[in-house]
This record gives sequence, C-alpha cells and structure tokens, in this order.
Amino acid sequence: DGPRPAIDAELSAGDIVVDAFLAAPEAARGTGGAAGEGGAPGERWSREPIDFSGLSAFDATARVEADSLSFGKYRFEAVSLRLKLADGVLDIEELLGRLYDAPARVVARLADARPPRAEVALKLQGADLRALLVDSADVDRVSGRVELSGAFRTQGYSAHEMVSALSGQATVGVRDGVIEGIDLGRLNARLGALDSEADFVNLAGIALTSGATPIHSLEGTFTAERGVLRTNDLRAVLDGGEGRATATIDLPRWQLALNSEFRLSGHPNAPPVGLLLMGPIDNPSREIRDQALRAYVVNKLIGAVVRKLAPKITDKLGAVGGILDAITGGGAAPQPQPQEAPAEGSPPPEPKPEQLFQNLLKGIIRGSGLGN
Repeated sequence: DGPRPAIDAELSAGDIVVDAFLAAPEAARGTGGAAGEGGAPGERWSREPIDFSGLSAFDATARVEADSLSFGKYRFEAVSLRLKLADGVLDIEELLGRLYDAPARVVARLADARPPRAEVALKLQGADLRALLVDSADVDRVSGRVELSGAFRTQGYSAHEMVSALSGQATVGVRDGVIEGIDLGRLNARLGALDSEADFVNLAGIALTSGATPIHSLEGTFTAERGVLRTNDLRAVLDGGEGRATATIDLPRWQLALNSEFRLSGHPNAPPVGLLLMGPIDNPSREIRDQALRAYVVNKLIGAVVRKLAPKITDKLGAVGGILDAITGGGAAPQPQPQEAPAEGSPPPEPKPEQLFQNLLKGIIRGSGLGN
C-alpha cells in the first residue's frame, strides 16, 4: 500500500464546485428535488449511498483563495479557506466569504467513517432571507435580512439518513422584512370602523389572505433532533401588531406545522387572530382562526347599538310608565284616609266613570310630555 500522499499548498482559484469532488448521484446532492435512485416514490431525499472514500486517499493542508465555492445550491463568494485533511477526516478550520449577500463564517468537519459523519457551525450576518428560503425550502413569501447562528451534526450513508439524523441548535433574527399574504396593518387600521359583521368578514377575508406586512423584528431559537426542527419562542414585532408562533419542521417527511397568532396594536383588548400552516414545507395549507375576533367585533357592534338606542328606550319606558301609573291611580300608593266604615253588609262604593276617564287622560298627557 505504501504511505498516503500528503499535500501542503497555497492556492488561488476561480470557481470551486465541491459536488465535483463527491462521487454521489445527482439526486443526493443539495437540499431539494424528488428522490433519485434508491428513494421510495414521493420521498424528497435519496437513499443512494454517498461515497466519501476520496477523503481517505491522501492527506492535505491547504490555504485557498477563490472567487466562489459552491456546494449544491449554496454559493459562497470571495472565499478564504483554511483546511486540513488527515486520516479520512476533512477539517474546514475556517471558511470566510459572502453567502446570500452577507458575511459568512463556517467551521465544519466531514469524516469518511462507518457511518460517515458531518458537523458544521455557521454564522450569517444580514443575509438575504428570501434567497435563503427559496434555495433551502422553495419558500418565497418572506423577505428581509437574517442573522443566523447555529451548530449541527449528523451521520449516515445517504442524504436520507443524514437528514434523518440531523441534530443541533440555531438562533434566528430578522429585520427590515416583509411577510406576504397577510396585511395586519390594514386589519388593525380598519377594525374600529366596521358597521356590521359582514364588513368584518370582508375585511378579514382580504387582510388575512393578501397584501403584505412589514417585519420590524423577528427572533427565535430552533432545536433539531432526528431531523425535526422545533421552536416554541418565535416572536415578531410587525406593522399593525405583534405575533408569536410555535413550529415543527419535519425535514425527512418534508412537513410543516406552524401555529401563529397575531395581536393588533390598536386594539389591545381584542383577542388574537390565528394562522395555522400545515402540510408540505414548500406548499402548506392555510387555516385562518378568526372566530374569537369576529365574536369580539359583533359584541362591540351590539354594544354600540344599545348605547345609541338607550336614551330613546328610556324615554319610551318613562312614557309608558306614566300611563300605567295614571290608570292605576298614579305612582306611589296614596296614604289611606280615615273613612267611615260602610255599614255592615253593604257593598264598597263603585268608582265614578268620570274619575276613571280623568285619571287616564292625565296619564296620557303626562307620559307624552305634553303636560310640561
């Protein structure tokens, strides 16, 4: 066999395509696309083994300056790289460059072991969020600048196995962004001017399915275990309100479950409106949960109507009360006057008809206000 060749080099290069050095089927590279050979129908990740044996062919220490370095869909520009390869283990001691129009730093390790192992630590400062989400998840409804810091590790013989074994943590922060498909500012501005439940249904139907909402800030943490990323602390300050969300992102099955709710800044007593995303990561179904907010609006409308009619109702009740008082002799019961007791066995005196008529007429005049 002989000693393993060893290389020590300083290199300047144009465009470096890492995929060309990995003996792997096309479907196993990158992060997207349908499964290739070895993958079950409908699977996103290939089960075809990836050959890392080239890492054991020689040892090397290198310092590289390159115009770009590409791996799958990810392209670093203005690259400065220090690496060491020994005994089948590739250590990327530091990779500096620009990724998604932002400064990036990567430290990674890839081992030709049984099974192959990989570790990566990544830091992005102000990257183009839309471009990142399009490449990694085919999602294009969120834009902005993202700060990302994370460390992950995995192992496996194929893309499917590596994705299924992914574990680690990351923190995310977004600024100067936009969420498309929801207009929280419109809902916040117009909610107080509604005249009917039908107006709310129309407003919600437009504001919660179209338009855009500026993101002032969004922060959260993610934890990955066995290929499933989870977060329970996403918080956002948005134009028109605030939002919070929990999410589960199942990478092996390519499924998303995101439960979010938004509170309107101009209506602090109003219940939140919910938005549930379920299904494939790149094309989930949307369910709007606005029943509590609708009930709140209806109750506000009913309250406004009651307050508007209350004085008139009180006046009418006063008039009716006056009439009834007149018919029954008026208001409080009169103090009994001493009268001669009727002779034993004689009936009580009948009220005179003219007295009943006078009492009725007085009550009508008093209750209608004409007698004031």
